[in-house]
Amino acid sequence: MNNKSFWNRYASVYDKIIGNKINNKELFNFILKYTGEDDRLIEAACGTGAFTCLLSPNLEEIIAFDYSEEMVKKAKNKTKNLNNVEVSVGDLNNINYEDNYFDVALAANVLHLLDKPETAISELTRVVKDNGILILPTYVKGNTFQRLMLKTLKLFVFESNEWSKNEYLCFLKNHNLEILDYDVFNAGQPLCVAIIKNSK
Repeated sequence: MNNKSFWNRYASVYDKIIGNKINNKELFNFILKYTGEDDRLIEAACGTGAFTCLLSPNLEEIIAFDYSEEMVKKAKNKTKNLNNVEVSVGDLNNINYEDNYFDVALAANVLHLLDKPETAISELTRVVKDNGILILPTYVKGNTFQRLMLKTLKLFVFESNEWSKNEYLCFLKNHNLEILDYDVFNAGQPLCVAIIKNSK
């Protein structure tokens, strides 16, 4: 089974396993500190639209995409009554927008799953304005369930990065990203949310 096939199948249960667990008030308020009501935000790897729906009342516009068609179908259904949201199929490694187009980028729970996360980071920094913000929540090493899930992904689907919080922050710094802030939240698994200033 290739990656896209896995995520298309996983879309039917994603909200029960992952999506509903990010509805965490502290996590949501932390992210909102770094967004503004006039901001145009791009959300990469939006999944079924959990973050999209939470953030839409607080932003001017959200352009969300995922490379799984089934995830996008679910996200479109959730956001069909949100006038400031557009959802489509897209590739995080080749974002179809011009340079410096967005104020903020959000890529949640995806960097640890990529073969070359540095390519995705390069694309996100490209489409975000100078001094704009990248919000990069990523699962880090934690409880037994999380470790088992990562081992299962490695066994049946694809390799994934098993970062600790410190390893993840070091990875970002080693790719010349300026970390403004970070915190770790309980989202079913430990979720390290890094806030990056896009200094080009």
